[in-house]
Amino acid sequence: MVAGRRADRIRPAGPQGFQLRRRARRHARIPRAADRAVDLHGSLHRRGRARRHPVGRPRPGRSRDVARAEPGAAAAAGHAAAGASRDRSADDQPVPEPDEELVAGRRDRLSGPGLGGQHVDEPDRPGDRGDRDPDGGLPGDQPGDLAVHELVQRARAPGRAVTIAWLRRNLFSGPLDTALTLLTLALLAWILPVALNWLVFDAVWGHAPVAACDAVRGQGACWAVVWEKFRFMMFGTYPYDEQWRPAIVIVLLCALLVVSGIKRFWNGWLAVIWTVGIALTWWLMGGGAGLQPVRSEQWGGLPVTLILAIFGIAFAFPLGVALALGRRSKLPIVRALSVVYIEVVRGVPLITVLFMASVMFALFMPEGMRIDQLLRAQIAIILFVAAYLAEAVRGGLQAVPRGQYEAAEALGLSYWKTTGLIILPQALRISIPPIVNSFISLFKDTSLVVIIAIYDFAYAVKKSVETDIAWRKYFIEAFLFSIFVYWIFCYAMSRYSQWLERDLARGQQR
Repeated sequence: MVAGRRADRIRPAGPQGFQLRRRARRHARIPRAADRAVDLHGSLHRRGRARRHPVGRPRPGRSRDVARAEPGAAAAAGHAAAGASRDRSADDQPVPEPDEELVAGRRDRLSGPGLGGQHVDEPDRPGDRGDRDPDGGLPGDQPGDLAVHELVQRARAPGRAVTIAWLRRNLFSGPLDTALTLLTLALLAWILPVALNWLVFDAVWGHAPVAACDAVRGQGACWAVVWEKFRFMMFGTYPYDEQWRPAIVIVLLCALLVVSGIKRFWNGWLAVIWTVGIALTWWLMGGGAGLQPVRSEQWGGLPVTLILAIFGIAFAFPLGVALALGRRSKLPIVRALSVVYIEVVRGVPLITVLFMASVMFALFMPEGMRIDQLLRAQIAIILFVAAYLAEAVRGGLQAVPRGQYEAAEALGLSYWKTTGLIILPQALRISIPPIVNSFISLFKDTSLVVIIAIYDFAYAVKKSVETDIAWRKYFIEAFLFSIFVYWIFCYAMSRYSQWLERDLARGQQR
């Protein structure tokens, strides 16, 4: 009889296709049908049934070692009865209490209906129900099916309603804004067709005689003047047969700018590259060592503008950093000299500095010693821009928190290590916008060197049409071309500064 009861007791309950909603392990919160009947809870069920993966025989409830006989419910289809004790069939699953619809806690679920009383100890069964965590209502573990977090869905793209709301908020928020918006649209509708017809559709393109431009004068632009005077605009009065040399210099200087903007080359090799680039520039422009010599008075056009701007930036930047550090130095003499230099130079215009470099500087030189005019202009630009860069860097130094200095002192770092490894990198990152603004101003201010008889790009464009009577009346197209060239370089510097600022900000966050 005992053997029969034991055999009856271990008989498995047959599932009847009872499907429960559960979550797949490898998919985020996607419910699907279970492959067999399972218990509804992650911990021990209140009726004593085993979990989904039982180990050993089920433990009886109410502290009994022997299962008591209970009448079984409907038997599983095609199978024998589920047996005595608590092994009911699949179609007789108990309805859980409201407290038990989610995940059970760790042996602290109440044994009976007790909504709202889950934190009250009721030791009516064995098994340390009163020995629980301070917040026993929260489950300590969850089944694996519930542990997968839901994947974050991509945000929906702004629809038509969002666009309309943006227009209403920014362009039509009031009567005055609506009137200004409509007036601006009306002006654009009137100006744009006329401008496009003059600039593009009715213009004369390519190599064309001046007669073709005269035929459409007033109706379309004459871009043929750019084609006709291109070499004089780009290279000025440089010898015609040797103009391939300044063309290579333009490509070389642009390549130096590109390489300097790549972080991979921010090491000792960058100084070597710049040294080689400077030497090649002066060799190609000035000649010698197998090339025909060309005096600097014959240089002109875009190479002169790039030389003054790029080399001015390259040498003025370290001088500006040194002046900024000197102005914040604890040594009175260093601080005083730095302050006097910065304030004096920033108090005079660039034209004055160029004039002093060209005329008055020669008065202080020994007799018989002569410095090249372009070199004097280059030195004047370097000294002038360094004062403005010093103020930009000083602003970044003041923005570095005081805690950075104190942390460096706590580590025992020297002044130069603190400045080079901790303070200056942060200050330069903060100072990127004003520094690049100074670079852009310098690139445009190179046109002022014309007062000391140096023919830069802007002056070369002007002289290219003034010296030819046939093309003189098309100076507007020539100046628009020079504006476009200046805009390309300035816009490239502006975009690079924005990218560099975002990139360094991401590195700081990491």
